[in-house]
Amino acid sequence: MAKTAWGIELGTSNVKAVKLSGDRGGVSLEDVAITSLSDFGLGSGTSPQDATAGALNELRTSKGIKKGDDVYVSISGQNTLGRIISLPPVAKERVRETIENEARSQIPIKLEDAVWDFQIIDDQNPEELRVNLYAAKKDVVNALVDTCDAAGLHIT
Repeated sequence: MAKTAWGIELGTSNVKAVKLSGDRGGVSLEDVAITSLSDFGLGSGTSPQDATAGALNELRTSKGIKKGDDVYVSISGQNTLGRIISLPPVAKERVRETIENEARSQIPIKLEDAVWDFQIIDDQNPEELRVNLYAAKKDVVNALVDTCDAAGLHIT
């Protein structure tokens, strides 16, 4: 059975969404939607958050997105950080601690004010540990979650 998911981009003037389905045979585009925030009052006194919540609510109802559906929402690039870092090899039980220490110097805000994670790049080089490091401001993430909640959209 194919697994489906919605991917949503919250822009400054539009909300864009795609529905993808996939199985071991590949991925298929099932649906596309673009909603202008001006249709929900942006530019005529409505706050960007309220206009975005209105557009998301319209998307949710018109496309039949239900609680439990996989829904992924992007954060705009100006609010995120992505870096590849290289570390010396470390014992397996110290990997997280080592990456966290490096993250403190690589992320330009306090880690307590960020939502961050990492992914180890498996490149089979025993001389170094390569890591993808990702971060976003916690208040930006919380505002995005609150906007989605206000629209009744439960994000994955």
